[in-house]
Amino acid sequence: SHLLRPPRCGSGQSRHREDYGATASVAQRDRAESIELRNMSSPWPQGLTLIETLAALVVLSVGLLGIAMLQTHGIEAGRTAHFRNQAVNLTADMAERIRSNPLGLEGYSGAGTDHGCSAVTGDSLDCTPEQMAAHDVFLWDRVVRASLPNGEWQIQVDSGSSPASYRLAVSWEEPRHGQLEHRLTIRALRR
Repeated sequence: SHLLRPPRCGSGQSRHREDYGATASVAQRDRAESIELRNMSSPWPQGLTLIETLAALVVLSVGLLGIAMLQTHGIEAGRTAHFRNQAVNLTADMAERIRSNPLGLEGYSGAGTDHGCSAVTGDSLDCTPEQMAAHDVFLWDRVVRASLPNGEWQIQVDSGSSPASYRLAVSWEEPRHGQLEHRLTIRALRR
């Protein structure tokens, strides 16, 4: 209670100063002991936490780089699968065109020509089977080039076999894989 009251003159004032001095020296002694205990517990209290932080950043960076590489490979694999699917569909389309036009089989071995043959309008067609085959090749060439990067195609006819066989090949360029190709061999009966 004497700490709350203003000090009086005389002997009481000196006693108050002694109490305050004793309290201050105890606080300073406790703080000094606390610092000594911290210094004795670890020889490098700040350097070790910095090294731990750097090591954690290195581990985290390596993990993030791994995830980024996996993502890149996944995107590339998806693109390759898409183009491979396109190639499969394109060769199947031409195989069906060849099978559906057995009288014009020789027309599929040459270059495509736009004869204006179209069954879409529903009109009667004035194209011969060979003209229809050349028109099919013309349309297929346009679709292959539009659907695949650097898309190329080839049709090889083996008319010496019975029935005649057709070898269809579609190729395209992949950025990291180079030239890829899908092949299909079919046999078409002549009527």
